[in-house]
Formats: sequence, C-alpha cells, structure tokens
Amino acid sequence: MSESGHAVIETDPAIIEKIAKLTDDDLLALQLVALGRSDAYISTKMYLTCRSRQVAVNTVKARLVRIRNKTGLGNRLHMALFYVDHILPHETPEGYRHGQLLAEWRAQAEQYRADLQQAGALRPIRVAAVNILLLPGHANKSDGELGRLITPPGHKIMSGDSFRHHLSDLGRQLSGRSSRVRLAVIARLAPLGKENEGWR
Repeated sequence: MSESGHAVIETDPAIIEKIAKLTDDDLLALQLVALGRSDAYISTKMYLTCRSRQVAVNTVKARLVRIRNKTGLGNRLHMALFYVDHILPHETPEGYRHGQLLAEWRAQAEQYRADLQQAGALRPIRVAAVNILLLPGHANKSDGELGRLITPPGHKIMSGDSFRHHLSDLGRQLSGRSSRVRLAVIARLAPLGKENEGWR
C-alpha cells in the first residue's frame, strides 16, 4: 500500500518502495507532469487556495523536488515515464474500471500518432530523436550527446541545436503543449516507429 493508500500492483521491490513513498498529491503532480503540463498549470490544479500565483508555482516546484528526493527520479522526463510505466497501469479513479485510464491515455496517444503520420511529420530522424529519450540512462544526457547517439555512421554529427529542432518540429504538429516530455509519453504509449530506419 502506498502512502496515499493506493494499492500497488507492481512486482519490482525497488519500484514498490518508490511508489509507497508517494502521496495522493504526489501522484497528481506526476500525472500532470506526464501530460506535459507546466508548473504554472499544475499549480492551478493543485493549489487553488494559494494567495499568490508565484507561491503556488513555488509550491509545485518544491513538491517536484520532494518527489525526486523520495524516488530518486532525476527530471521531468524520468518522472513522466515512471508514471506511465508504473503508476498509470494501476490507476483506477472513482468511476473507472481497472486499466480504463491507461486505455484512454493509449487511445489518445494513438490518435496523436495517427495525426503525426497524416501530417507527414514522422520523419525517421524525428522518430529517432523521440525514441532516444525513452531509453534507460538517456533522460539526463545533454541534447548534444543525444544528437551524437542518433547520428548514423558516415553522417555529420548532429548538434544539440539540431536535436532540439527535430523535437520542436515534431511537437509543433500537435495541438496544445509540445514538450519533449509529452512526445516521449506519446511514444511510450503508441510507438512512433524504428529509431534510425531510413535516417534523413
């Protein structure tokens, strides 16, 4: 049982320990991070009674730091993928059947993927840029390192600016938020394609 009282249906003891430390507010914050929401947006959903918007945003930042300290997760991308991989499959909000929330998120991700395909936005290099974010140990790498990792042999090494540009180009095709976290969550739930197939 987690600190929030949620049943934990996970088998990895290290993951169970991380989830057990999280409160209901922590879980809500993780969900909103996984949706690609900003600290300012999260503050409007979690801290409606704060006197000042800046106090609420600072409270969200402090909560995210506490979540990192409780779980060892390094950044927003780590937190989002942790939520999608280990919490979302077991979240059952009131009025939902087990797995229904995950099915809704997956259906939305599949729709986004279809929209990206229809727009012709899923160029292999863009897919590679998103897919590299999903690999363990890559969430803390610089954009320059990630660009080098997805550059095929014999091609000019991709710079960090080029890497960010490919993610931005893909994100602009989606309505609303276009952060790398949102793209990674979509790709985790509805794989975009193979990493370096047909690069450029």
